Amino acid sequence: MILSNCCQGLVFLDLFIFREDNKSMKNTITSGTSKSLEGAYLNGDYEQVIDGLIQAKKKFSPDIFHYNLGTVYALQGGDAAARYHFEKSLYLGYRDKKVLHNLEIVKHRMGLDAQGITLTAHDNFFMTVKGIPDGVFVLLSMSLLLFFLILFITGVIKRIKLLLVGIAVSLIPLASLFFYFEKFDQAIFFEKGNVYQGPSGIYSVTNHIDPGIKIIVGKSHGGWFYIVAPEKYNGWVKREVLGIY
Repeated sequence: MILSNCCQGLVFLDLFIFREDNKSMKNTITSGTSKSLEGAYLNGDYEQVIDGLIQAKKKFSPDIFHYNLGTVYALQGGDAAARYHFEKSLYLGYRDKKVLHNLEIVKHRMGLDAQGITLTAHDNFFMTVKGIPDGVFVLLSMSLLLFFLILFITGVIKRIKLLLVGIAVSLIPLASLFFYFEKFDQAIFFEKGNVYQGPSGIYSVTNHIDPGIKIIVGKSHGGWFYIVAPEKYNGWVKREVLGIY
């Protein structure tokens, strides 16, 4: 069952798409969880919908769960939290146009589409790479490996040394993911936060970041994270103001 109601341009769908491995639970879910969530949604009781979604989290695929939760937060006016869940849904692979539609709405409501943050080449690199799901790196490595093996089997590559070079090249995306890019995470500010020179409140405040801003974080220390990108925000921020994914 899919709800397609709109509220302020938001599209609410896939509320009742559950994990395929829970087919045996389908009748119970449909008569219980889904009807309860549908009724709360139609009555505008978004807190109950949020609670119900969280309680039934394991019954949803992760990407659908975060999309639905993001949409309910958006309907409540919690745009920063909504952006976090939409971004995470996209990252987990739910690249439906309706996710992008709702994401653009909350970004517009927060003024982020007109904010005009100037990104450096370094910023664009990190933002682009961290926006790629991990599975893409794995798929790229496996595809390259298969390509070089086919060249070897068909005789195009005749020397073992060249095959080994090809195998080494095919492992570069996978190695870069696990040995470098895994050290970094994307994050959304849930609320306005201060950026400090060091990982403690005793350090000077160097910047302020508004709710909904997207950043890349790297190293951490005692509940503090260092902002890697955008470079204009380089510094330390408290974990509790961030939604990290």
